[in-house]
Amino acid sequence: NVNNPAAPQLNFALEKNTTFGERYKLQFRAESFNLTNTAIRPGPQSTTYTSPVFGVLAENQQNFPRLVQLALKLYF
Repeated sequence: NVNNPAAPQLNFALEKNTTFGERYKLQFRAESFNLTNTAIRPGPQSTTYTSPVFGVLAENQQNFPRLVQLALKLYF
Protein backbone atom coordinates (compact mmCIF):
# COMPACT_ATOMS: atom_id res chain seq x y z
CA ASN A 1 0.00 0.00 0.00
CA VAL A 2 1.14 3.52 -0.79
CA ASN A 3 0.02 6.49 1.32
CA ASN A 4 -0.61 9.81 -0.37
CA PRO A 5 1.73 12.65 0.64
CA ALA A 6 0.47 15.16 3.20
CA ALA A 7 1.66 18.51 4.51
CA PRO A 8 0.47 20.90 7.22
CA GLN A 9 -1.44 23.97 6.08
CA LEU A 10 -1.58 27.35 7.81
CA ASN A 11 -4.98 29.05 8.26
CA PHE A 12 -5.12 32.60 9.65
CA ALA A 13 -7.87 35.02 10.69
CA LEU A 14 -7.72 38.65 11.79
CA GLU A 15 -10.62 40.62 13.24
CA LYS A 16 -11.07 44.30 14.14
CA ASN A 17 -14.14 45.61 15.99
CA THR A 18 -14.99 49.32 16.07
CA THR A 19 -17.83 50.82 18.12
CA PHE A 20 -19.79 53.91 17.03
CA GLY A 21 -21.72 55.33 19.94
CA GLU A 22 -23.68 52.90 22.10
CA ARG A 23 -25.69 51.27 19.36
CA TYR A 24 -23.53 50.56 16.30
CA LYS A 25 -20.58 48.23 15.93
CA LEU A 26 -18.56 47.63 12.75
CA GLN A 27 -16.59 44.42 12.37
CA PHE A 28 -13.88 43.84 9.74
CA ARG A 29 -12.64 40.27 9.31
CA ALA A 30 -9.89 38.89 7.05
CA GLU A 31 -9.41 35.14 6.72
CA SER A 32 -6.83 33.19 4.78
CA PHE A 33 -6.87 29.46 4.16
CA ASN A 34 -3.66 27.66 3.13
CA LEU A 35 -1.74 30.90 3.71
CA THR A 36 1.64 29.37 2.77
CA ASN A 37 0.12 27.96 -0.47
CA THR A 38 1.36 24.45 0.30
CA ALA A 39 0.43 22.02 -2.48
CA ILE A 40 -0.60 18.49 -1.56
CA ARG A 41 0.05 16.24 -4.53
CA PRO A 42 -1.83 12.98 -5.22
CA GLY A 43 -0.13 9.61 -4.89
CA PRO A 44 2.11 8.07 -7.56
CA GLN A 45 0.66 7.58 -11.03
CA SER A 46 1.78 3.95 -11.15
CA THR A 47 3.21 1.50 -8.64
CA THR A 48 4.18 -1.09 -11.25
CA TYR A 49 7.99 -1.37 -11.36
CA THR A 50 8.15 -1.77 -15.16
CA SER A 51 5.97 1.28 -15.87
CA PRO A 52 7.75 4.35 -17.32
CA VAL A 53 5.86 6.60 -14.84
CA PHE A 54 6.72 4.45 -11.79
CA GLY A 55 6.70 6.65 -8.66
CA VAL A 56 6.07 9.88 -10.58
CA LEU A 57 3.71 12.34 -8.85
CA ALA A 58 1.10 14.19 -10.90
CA GLU A 59 1.33 17.95 -11.43
CA ASN A 60 -2.16 18.75 -10.09
CA GLN A 61 -2.88 19.29 -6.41
CA GLN A 62 -5.57 17.77 -4.20
CA ASN A 63 -6.18 20.74 -1.92
CA PHE A 64 -7.32 24.29 -2.61
CA PRO A 65 -4.70 26.94 -3.38
CA ARG A 66 -4.44 30.00 -1.13
CA LEU A 67 -7.87 31.51 -0.48
CA VAL A 68 -8.46 34.92 1.09
CA GLN A 69 -11.84 36.32 2.09
CA LEU A 70 -12.71 39.71 3.52
CA ALA A 71 -15.90 40.57 5.39
CA LEU A 72 -17.40 43.78 6.73
CA LYS A 73 -20.36 43.50 9.08
CA LEU A 74 -22.46 46.24 10.69
CA TYR A 75 -24.30 45.46 13.92
CA PHE A 76 -27.15 47.78 14.88
